[in-house]
Amino acid sequence: MAFIYNVYERDSRIPSVKEKYGEKYATAQLKMIRQVTMRELAEDIADRTTLHRADVMACLEVLPKSLAHYLTNGFGVDLGSLGSMSATCRSQATPSAKTFTPDLIKGARVRFNPGVEFKAAISEAGFVRGELVGPLAMRGKAAKPAESGQSTPSQPKEKDPSQPSAPNTEGDPGY
Repeated sequence: MAFIYNVYERDSRIPSVKEKYGEKYATAQLKMIRQVTMRELAEDIADRTTLHRADVMACLEVLPKSLAHYLTNGFGVDLGSLGSMSATCRSQATPSAKTFTPDLIKGARVRFNPGVEFKAAISEAGFVRGELVGPLAMRGKAAKPAESGQSTPSQPKEKDPSQPSAPNTEGDPGY
């Protein structure tokens, strides 16, 4: 697995950045290829478990309502190896607790703290520059990931033909 990034050159507007890097500086920004739909996520989870896609979809559909119920009632939610969630809020300050009113609260937010396993999985991922997997690579203007020894979800590495392949289970319900 690898994060895909692009490098952008930006104008230095902050004095401390301008002092350190000059008029311009370069920084990386992660690229999102596309948004995965809930159906695709459910199919992926179903493929990795003994659940049917419809069962996973039912759980994913109710998850936001269930999380909101617990968070708005003052509970934190532990999602196991995924992490945990809790509610926070931002408010204006007052000189004392007696003068504080609810209209000074700016709104609630959800804080997500990733779990240890989830953090580890993210930190183990590598990085691939966007030009190596984007439209320029498709037109032959940049090295393709397969040529550079890297793979991406949209362009997996070729399988070794000498290795046996898994049987075709397309259409197999899994039971």
